[in-house]
Amino acid sequence: MLGAGRSRTAKLTAKVGYAVTIAFLLVTVSTIIGLSSWWGTLFTSDSEVIHIVTATLHVVAFVHAIDIFNLVNFSIFRAMGRQRISFLIMLPPYYMVMFPVGLYLAFSSLDMGVPGLWMGMLVGLILIVVSQFTFIFGYIDWDHEVVACLERLKKSTRVDGQPPKLNVEQLENGEGGLSVTRSEC
Repeated sequence: MLGAGRSRTAKLTAKVGYAVTIAFLLVTVSTIIGLSSWWGTLFTSDSEVIHIVTATLHVVAFVHAIDIFNLVNFSIFRAMGRQRISFLIMLPPYYMVMFPVGLYLAFSSLDMGVPGLWMGMLVGLILIVVSQFTFIFGYIDWDHEVVACLERLKKSTRVDGQPPKLNVEQLENGEGGLSVTRSEC
């Protein structure tokens, strides 16, 4: 939608992506939690191992849920050509939160074991997703993103050595949710 010059539609598309994700997650998280005790019995009859698998899968279900939002957010950053910002948001929590918290929960006096490692991942992913949401809906100027996208398209797309013909007149008239006052994008 950004390349089509529709900033409002791009923002709405992002929100629809979240709604579809929530619907999908209700099914998958319910399935993972509902079948968690069954998964362990596929591989062993040892009740202690089955208990560990069940406890781990309860945490994994929520890691899965949060990580799906991470993927949707990254797709939004990618559509805006802002992969670097997404990387910079994700890097510190991975190494400064996920690993230390996971190792602490798994091997400290809390002795949570494997579920503790996954809980560390859950804490880090929550921090990442909250940071991404904050940036996407708090700092992104969707109208500016449309102009930036059109400029990238203009620079990168060539037909027979000629720059593409963007429908700037529609943008200048405010059609597609954006008003551009410049003579060219």
